[in-house]
Amino acid sequence: MQENQLELFLRNLKEPTDYYQGISSDFLYFPENIVFFSRLKISDLCNNLPIMHYRFNLVFCLKGSLQIHIDNYLLNIYEGESFLIFPFQNHYYVSAEASDIICFFIGFDMQERKNLEALRNNPVKINSFVLSCLEQIISLSDTFKVNLVSTIILSNIENCTVGNPIAFSSTRTNGNSIVARVQKYVYSDLGKAVTTTIVAKELGISESNLHKQFKKAIGISPGKYLREVKINYACSILEARKLSVTETAAHCGFDSVYSFSRTFKKVTGFSPSQFRKRRKREDY
Repeated sequence: MQENQLELFLRNLKEPTDYYQGISSDFLYFPENIVFFSRLKISDLCNNLPIMHYRFNLVFCLKGSLQIHIDNYLLNIYEGESFLIFPFQNHYYVSAEASDIICFFIGFDMQERKNLEALRNNPVKINSFVLSCLEQIISLSDTFKVNLVSTIILSNIENCTVGNPIAFSSTRTNGNSIVARVQKYVYSDLGKAVTTTIVAKELGISESNLHKQFKKAIGISPGKYLREVKINYACSILEARKLSVTETAAHCGFDSVYSFSRTFKKVTGFSPSQFRKRRKREDY
């Protein structure tokens, strides 16, 4: 893609003073606390350490390409594509040969996220309409307009996924067999109790071998991965407001609300009730 007004803006875009407090709105389906930032070097992104955060990050790859390790796959993001990272998705960027990139990030919160599920692990081409919206958004100062244009961008990208196959293809990703087997077992029923002992037995390998292979593949222990998957699932339940904290704990396979609350805080930094309040949900 040729350099344009947006790319010139990103080269001079200053870091946000606060990555978690930005432009907000009072609308349920609008992005909230919006921040913009850019990355112009692969080295600015890559430290090969798994990270996660409780906000969405919408990434626009305007120049160069990226590799991101997410949900146990190595996913290629090509020039001219966008990619949405969900809250509590464990991920990290992988170094590539090319060092120069131009990436535009929109970080935001959103109270309702069901409509965005089609974008999970699914890169989408940046069409001319979205590109024009990006060029407009950098010059906006009105809070409502920023939220409105951000919503339009998200809606357009989501609509582009209709009828498209999931991005995890042989040309798109590199999977690890042990990681894929663990993932398949865990996601087959997120409501069941699961431990590394149970998973190892299911896979027919020793627990120590599971730990060794898994950590070598993605850099974190299988125990940590299992906790994060469960808590990510719990976050979506808490946001839906249909179950109490105690019911959520049981629904996620925890044997007690105490164990659930302790694990939840260890992963997110918040208690389940604090998380629900932070997401502006009523705490039953």
